[in-house]
Amino acid sequence: MSSTYVQRHSSIPNSHTRTIPNKDTLILAGDFNASLGVKNSDDCKVLGRFGNRHVNDAGRELYSFLAIHGLCSLTSFFQKSSHGTWMHPATKRMYQLDYFFTCQRDKLIFSNAGRGPLGVRSDHRPVACKMKFMISKKKTIAKKKPFDRDSLKDPKESISFNASIQNYVEIIHSKLGMNGLDIGDGIDSNNEATQWAIDERRKKIERSNKSWWKKNEAILNKALCSRNQAHCKWLLSPTDFNRTIYKNLAASFQKIVDKAKREEKLGVEKTVNEFFEKKVKGATHLISAKDWWTLVKSIKSIGKSKFVEVQMKLKNPDGTWCKTDIETAEQFAKHFHKVFNTVRPIEDWDKTLDSIEQRVTNVNLDAPPTLEEIRSAVMRMADGKAAGDNEVAPECFKSIFQERTDENGERYYDDAAHRLVCSFQNFWAKKKLPEDWVTVVLKILPKKGDLTNPNNYRGICLIDISYKILASVIADRLLDHMKVVGLDQQTGFTKEKGCQHGQAALMAMLRKRSEHNKDTWV
Repeated sequence: MSSTYVQRHSSIPNSHTRTIPNKDTLILAGDFNASLGVKNSDDCKVLGRFGNRHVNDAGRELYSFLAIHGLCSLTSFFQKSSHGTWMHPATKRMYQLDYFFTCQRDKLIFSNAGRGPLGVRSDHRPVACKMKFMISKKKTIAKKKPFDRDSLKDPKESISFNASIQNYVEIIHSKLGMNGLDIGDGIDSNNEATQWAIDERRKKIERSNKSWWKKNEAILNKALCSRNQAHCKWLLSPTDFNRTIYKNLAASFQKIVDKAKREEKLGVEKTVNEFFEKKVKGATHLISAKDWWTLVKSIKSIGKSKFVEVQMKLKNPDGTWCKTDIETAEQFAKHFHKVFNTVRPIEDWDKTLDSIEQRVTNVNLDAPPTLEEIRSAVMRMADGKAAGDNEVAPECFKSIFQERTDENGERYYDDAAHRLVCSFQNFWAKKKLPEDWVTVVLKILPKKGDLTNPNNYRGICLIDISYKILASVIADRLLDHMKVVGLDQQTGFTKEKGCQHGQAALMAMLRKRSEHNKDTWV
């Protein structure tokens, strides 16, 4: 910058320093060829108490410029052994001519500023400042990490998972003064117990994967076990004494966790500081501003994901664009409400029913589902299928219905399996739909074509797994009934016979007619 006040004043527009957003920080650095001095009154906000006391005419003009624009000199707020940046060749006296300027509101985010070590050959000493970066994270809804379903294939893990379900049921029953399988046998309550076991297992896996947990695993596991035992004892016997013991053990466990996290945080900060220091020291060969900005961009990109989730915007019926995600969601809601609530009327419904031949009544179809039927339906389910809103996956039900063998070689099932069978039988008798069965998760997948049109999206409903289990039991019974009253020509939706068999028969007939030169329309 030039040394005259007019040139300095015109080098930065008046509006620039006044319109800087609060989230941005302005930093001006350079050789201003002016001596500002130090703070001379309590009302002075431009200068601090430290620095060279020499003031010249250029310094007074620069001071006016800083006061007009609401700026301050950073180096004057930090005490140093020497603030001189240029030595007069004749008098050998040090003068302060080089500065860092920032907005007065931002001076608190700097932790240090002053003369730095010699870096290049120059008659001026360099100046440096240290800034505290404050990262503000947007408030987002925390997404649960996926549940490790494959771990339930391990017999030990499966037994532990079923024990967690049983533990939850016992705690709830004891807390309510109930016991046995007569209370809380509904499908919703079983799903709630299974979901609780999933959350407990997810927390355990998340803790074991943390580096701060691994370093202090023995101490943390011991404190956690003591806390959980005291919690169960308090729930089973809710006295003031048990409550006090639980609160003390919980506070002790939290102190150990906080200490472990604090040590891990200090270690991470040390590693990050060493990394950035190494990066900056290795950049002394950079000369041009382009090279420096390339270095800054590379540092800023560290830790950022390369994949950005983009929300596709739709168009309103009038052709205008949806401005917010809420408007987009409303358009999707209107579209899929129309899709899923379309009712096609059937003409002469009574005549259609009367035209169907009456079959022999099979009273066995109305029998409550048995353990063998439910287990058969569960074990046939494919792994990896999406769960409903409660996140209870097929692997959880397979773990519940795993066949065990006792010391005498007799086979048995865990209590969770019998409880689940009771819940299905209660629904069969009471015919009251569980809450989980009337709530589905809608997943929207794009198809081909213009994605601003909601018609080019496919909606897939994720239904509760327990609903699919009972539906599979009913389908098995109907397939057995179809063997008696069904048609031999039916190939689809039948056991040991599929559409491939019908296609093969149709192709054989077409080839035969073609051999005899007969016209055929399909």
